[in-house]
Amino acid sequence: MNLSVVVKVAESCNINCSYCYMYNGPDETWRRRPRLMGEKVFADMLPFLRSACASNPINSVQIIFHGGEPLLLPKIRFSRWCGEMVEAIGSLTRLELAVQTNGMLVDQDWIDVFQRHSVRVGVSLDGPPEYNDELRVDHRGGGTYQRVCKGLQLLQEAASAKRINSVGVLCVIDPRRDARKIYRHFVDDLKIEHFDCLLPDFNHAHKPPFPISEYGRFLCDLFDEWSSREDAEVDIRILSSIVSLLVGGPSFLASLGRSTATTLTIETDGAIGADDILRSSSPGEMWHGGSVSDVSFADLLSSEWMRSHRASRSAPSECCKCVWVSACNGGSMLHRYDDERRYDNRSVYCDALRMIYVKVANYLIERGLSAGALARALAQ
Repeated sequence: MNLSVVVKVAESCNINCSYCYMYNGPDETWRRRPRLMGEKVFADMLPFLRSACASNPINSVQIIFHGGEPLLLPKIRFSRWCGEMVEAIGSLTRLELAVQTNGMLVDQDWIDVFQRHSVRVGVSLDGPPEYNDELRVDHRGGGTYQRVCKGLQLLQEAASAKRINSVGVLCVIDPRRDARKIYRHFVDDLKIEHFDCLLPDFNHAHKPPFPISEYGRFLCDLFDEWSSREDAEVDIRILSSIVSLLVGGPSFLASLGRSTATTLTIETDGAIGADDILRSSSPGEMWHGGSVSDVSFADLLSSEWMRSHRASRSAPSECCKCVWVSACNGGSMLHRYDDERRYDNRSVYCDALRMIYVKVANYLIERGLSAGALARALAQ
């Protein structure tokens, strides 16, 4: 088992993205939770995670410090907590610490913290300023691009100096935008080598606002630009995952392929939930009802709530005869949701995913992948 834990150290944020699933989605539980995680909750979380690693065959644990904006947490507390996390479970399994930030609060002191504890850093940015600053704005409605890039540049300089690991960027897909332009801006202008493009947090209960084929066109245009460069240094996680799956390799995303990872979210008050993105589906289903202060990991694993969520990860019934099912598995659980059948639906982005699978498969065959090898990969 691989365990991923989204640790919500902050329930507040210094910006207000219009598409944010946390503050502008259906779940409003953040309103009643503490603004920042307190010492007691974090202290209770450590034995919860230590017992998980000591009593279960967990190959790796990824701790993702998240928010809101996690860098609203005082640096001294963040640094101490990283050290305590390593002390608690670092000897029991392979441990990775990561943080997802909007980058606006990054300074040299934060970089010192990331270096000290080998924290991987991801930054959210939606492309050039005319794209990013339409939806990723501060609480006064002002654009955030320049301030994000200032922090990103500091991180990149630290990565170039081998002080921290390479920086990843997350970009939310808006099909009105030019995927090629975003690629060129990231790679040529900002010198970004690792990024991902995320399908927005819509599903069958809350439909995407644009034709599904437009999301597919975006992904195909992105792939064309990426593949035409043949730049081995540039990694786009969703595309790398699809290529890997179609040649019989693993996915690098929990939302594609048959992932065996277990993802939990721990809120600032210690409440335990499923994968954080599921708050955009049916918020009531996300929460276990207990917290790290009163539930053991063993009890969590054996709970009906956990069994239900694990069963929901299986490929939807309507996908079982699809040629792409082993690579897709029905798509992200979030994108499969509706109020009647819950997660037993194909992704609302199914047609877009088919477009990019066909595009990548044709590309691989043109470059020497045999039809038999592709068929074997899809039969796994």
